[in-house]
Amino acid sequence: MSDAALVQENGPERLEVKQELFAELDRLAPPGCILASSSSAIRVSLFTEALPGRGRCLIAHPVNPPHLIPLVELSGAPWTAPESIARAREIYAAIGRFPSPC
Repeated sequence: MSDAALVQENGPERLEVKQELFAELDRLAPPGCILASSSSAIRVSLFTEALPGRGRCLIAHPVNPPHLIPLVELSGAPWTAPESIARAREIYAAIGRFPSPC
């Protein structure tokens, strides 16, 4: 992950799992790397509040079925930096995904 611009997490929809995964990702990812979750049921604020890098964390949930619908729903927590959302939007658009407005 040392050169990653964005990491997309797709773990189980369980709060304790998301908390553990994001704590580890926050520790390992370079400071400018966006940490995105595919969660559809757990708000990003519930598993990123205690993280030092919480401003780079957001939800980037692909609409199903993703191979037919190229839409990605983006949302952040109150502390998600606007530039993190903007960079995520650019990255997803560059790979042919269409980010939803936040």
